[in-house]
Amino acid sequence: MATTDVPLIREELERAGFCNVTIETRRAQSGAPSARYAALAYCQGTPLRNEIEARGADKLQAATDYAAAAIDTTFGR
Repeated sequence: MATTDVPLIREELERAGFCNVTIETRRAQSGAPSARYAALAYCQGTPLRNEIEARGADKLQAATDYAAAAIDTTFGR
């Protein structure tokens, strides 16, 4: 689901019991002090962590290291 899928978001909120839903989309860019910080947040601070650990508890650090390297290569430190 894209974050801009307003009709789907509205439908799910109304199905959950919310009413008079107002949705605003905003353009924003997030930042991190380092590629490693971003990798830690994404790999260890989101539900992605469960997916990584489901493939082996020992894989979390390797996945985080790999993500940090990829973010550094793509976006810089």
